[in-house]
Amino acid sequence: PAFRVLQTRVDLDPQLPGAVIVKVHLANRAATPRPYPAIQLTLTDREGGTIGKRTYTPEDYATVANVSEVPADSVAVVSLHLAGPDERAVGYEATIVETGT
Repeated sequence: PAFRVLQTRVDLDPQLPGAVIVKVHLANRAATPRPYPAIQLTLTDREGGTIGKRTYTPEDYATVANVSEVPADSVAVVSLHLAGPDERAVGYEATIVETGT
């Protein structure tokens, strides 16, 4: 696959109480620039059970300087904003949703 998730980090949103920001570090391992991918975010509880899933398309998240592609052989950070995640959620796993392109 062209993309790989290197790290997922969750922080409280300083602007909105009760909200979190999930930062997903994506590596474009291709030799050419690639369009930002769809990202599936899965929230899990303490036992590892799935609480919820959502797929974010590039239109759902902001990119640095609103560019549409990740440069070749580089890392980009995507920020996903969750206004009111389930309070049982302790795990936030991001995966790339492969498309047919």
